[in-house]
Amino acid sequence: MTAPMDRDDGKALRIAHYCLGRVNPEAADGMDKTIYYVSRAQANLGHAVRVFSITGKPPLPIPGVTVSAYPPITPSPLLFNRRLADLFCWRSPLNLPQALVAELLAWQPHVVHFHGVHMLQHLVLASRLRRMAIPYCVSIHGMLAAGARRRHRLLKALAAFWERTFLRRAAFLHVLNGQEAHDVTTYEQAVRVVVAPNGIDTAALGLTGAEPPPQAAGGALTFLFLGRLDPEQKGLDLLLEAWNDARLGETTRLILVGPSWRDSQPRLAALAQRLGIDAQVVFTGPASGRAKVDLLRQSSVFVLTSRWEGLAFSVLEAAALGKPCLLTAAADPLGRFGTAGAGVVVEPTRAAIADGLRRFAQMSAEKRETMGQRARTLVEGEFTWTPVANTLVAAYRGSMVGPERR
Repeated sequence: MTAPMDRDDGKALRIAHYCLGRVNPEAADGMDKTIYYVSRAQANLGHAVRVFSITGKPPLPIPGVTVSAYPPITPSPLLFNRRLADLFCWRSPLNLPQALVAELLAWQPHVVHFHGVHMLQHLVLASRLRRMAIPYCVSIHGMLAAGARRRHRLLKALAAFWERTFLRRAAFLHVLNGQEAHDVTTYEQAVRVVVAPNGIDTAALGLTGAEPPPQAAGGALTFLFLGRLDPEQKGLDLLLEAWNDARLGETTRLILVGPSWRDSQPRLAALAQRLGIDAQVVFTGPASGRAKVDLLRQSSVFVLTSRWEGLAFSVLEAAALGKPCLLTAAADPLGRFGTAGAGVVVEPTRAAIADGLRRFAQMSAEKRETMGQRARTLVEGEFTWTPVANTLVAAYRGSMVGPERR
């Protein structure tokens, strides 16, 4: 990763980001956060940046960035199921507004940055870009992880029949870490990969850098998970089973913060009841803004037990707030939290997670505080948005052809 810079050294570029969705930095979806902060950081480097999004909601402003929103097609009443509407409407090649294509091409960007895969309208727009000799790149956002590819395997195999050409012809694919790079190259070998992790904006958490790390409220030990309640990816089934095995005491709490995923919350609540730990497990529902920050501040330990992960924003947010972290190896894909002494890193197994929970329960408050301070120092020093933006801009420049596009 390149060293932090205030401005990019070369000629200012016209950078277009294209996506499905509103680009809400408070959304549970990490893709929205990435687009918001990367585009803002690129604008801060002096580039002209626009976001072209397909959404039925009013666009949210991004400082320094022009945000244009275009309404999606309306689902047919025959698409009574949300999954059918997603497949045949939201991801359909027909869900590509003509006004978006016309305005994007008229702006004559130096590069178009796609976000996400398995969206057939990407293929249509990419074809238009190739005819105009406009290079494009694709941020994968963890969507080609082996675990993710196992879901709806038949449909994704059909999509891959067309999608591999789209990826192969991209100037590069943006991934968050080495594991994601491996996942991408096993999906399509003939691609160029650029690695740039997520960053964190401490100002968005209300941190100025002058105040001491916030402390958990009260004396009870609380473990907090923040994210989509996806039992398989996030390993929440393992976490509940490990919690039962760890036997941490009646006053200890496990707080699960986030939106239900495909009716997962009732299933997780039923599992907690069957295990006899439902009195210790608290579901708060989704939280954003100040409510999310307050929940993180009041916790003792942040926990993420993912089976696969890119680089979760929730980990960076908890670390920025001075929280020690219990992570599986997948949730620390760069290996930095373990080596920096900023957390306890375990394998994604019931026994290993239970052991990690017990280690924190037996740890002194002073040692947990020291670990949290290391976590904060780590993210402030290594996970900021400017170097991420610089890495991507350098890759854009390498993708352009002819002196007139440099």
